[in-house]
Amino acid sequence: MEAHSLTSCCYNAAALCTAYLITSTPRSSRARLLLLVLVCVNFYLEKKIYQHVLSSDQPEHLHVEQVSVYVAALRRLSVCVALCVLLLVCVRYRDPVQQSLEVLQQLRETQSSLQEALQRAGECPGE
Repeated sequence: MEAHSLTSCCYNAAALCTAYLITSTPRSSRARLLLLVLVCVNFYLEKKIYQHVLSSDQPEHLHVEQVSVYVAALRRLSVCVALCVLLLVCVRYRDPVQQSLEVLQQLRETQSSLQEALQRAGECPGE
């Protein structure tokens, strides 16, 4: 069981590093906290799986097999959730430079329409 604990620590440490590196770009940075929390929750649940399986009444050789199956399923689920979170954050990303350009374009349109209105008002005969 010590090997499983060491494997779990190494896996989750690698997951933390991977989550940090993947979220180092501005597009994905908003997912960083969620991914890091997900890794911590995964680590906690793996420990709970170890405790639950070890406390069962089954023979010890079945413990290793059960732990492997449950932990593999948990890791797959965690990876799927992490990918969904990352994909959602990346899809919903709005580039601040692009937003500024859109606002600037709207301001230019407003300015030109105001200038046209002022010119029309100046062309009208005095009231």
